Amino acid sequence: MFESKRTYPTCRSLLNKAATTFHVAVRKVRSGHRNALCAIGQTIMQGLLFLTFFYLMFTVLGVRGAALRGDFTLYLLTGIFLYLTHITAFRGIVGSEGPTSAMMLHAPMNTIVAILASALSSLYTQFISFMVILFIIHTIIEPVIVHDWVGAGMMFLLSWFTGCCFGVVLLALKPWMPGAVSTISMIYV
Repeated sequence: MFESKRTYPTCRSLLNKAATTFHVAVRKVRSGHRNALCAIGQTIMQGLLFLTFFYLMFTVLGVRGAALRGDFTLYLLTGIFLYLTHITAFRGIVGSEGPTSAMMLHAPMNTIVAILASALSSLYTQFISFMVILFIIHTIIEPVIVHDWVGAGMMFLLSWFTGCCFGVVLLALKPWMPGAVSTISMIYV
C-alpha cells in the first residue's frame, strides 16, 4: 500500500516491459490448454483440417487441373495460413485483456503489454504450426521449394500485421460501442 516509487533508466524499463510481455505471451499461448505443446498442436490440427478440406474440395470440383506453376499443396497452404494468421491476430487483439481485467492489478501490467502479448502469442503459434506443417509436407509428401523466402515471410508478417491493426481499431471502439464491436468481430471472423 505504502511504497516509494523508484524510477529506472529507460533501457532497464524497456527490458522490464519486454520481460513482462514475454511472460504474458507465454500465458496467452497456454491459455487454450495447460500444456503449450497441446495448444500449438490444436493450431496445427486446425491448419491440417483446413488444408485437407480445401485439397479435397478443389480435387472434387476439378480446379486442381488449373494452370498453376508450382506445388498445389504449397499454393493452398499459403492461402490458408495467411487467412488463419490474420484471423488469429485479429481475434487475439480484440479479445485481449482491457484496463478492468484482473490481470491489470499486477504492478508491471498495462494495456499495451496485454495487446503486445496477444499479438506476439498469435504470431508465435501460427509460425510454429506453419513450420511444422511445412516440415511434414516436405518430409512425407514431396520436397517443398520456395523461390522467394523473403517475400513469403513478408506476406505472412503482413497478414499478421493487418489482423493486429484491425483488432486494435475495434479494441479502441469497444468501450463506446461494445455491442456493435462484438457484432462486427463476429461477422468479420
